[in-house]
Amino acid sequence: MLNEFSWSTEGKELLFQVELIHRAIPEGRAAQVAKLLAANTPDELLTAEEQQLVDEVCRLWLK
Repeated sequence: MLNEFSWSTEGKELLFQVELIHRAIPEGRAAQVAKLLAANTPDELLTAEEQQLVDEVCRLWLK
């Protein structure tokens, strides 16, 4: 049974990007991180640079 609240990857990406930009994250960085978050890629598969970017942006998002 399909969950009525399931989102496409593109929908999740857009939602993350809008929220990040709303929280004053620069658009380019917001787009990069939104793509990574929406893909739901395990941390182990991210490069060190991607991990650092996600960590930094998420910390700013939580402030």
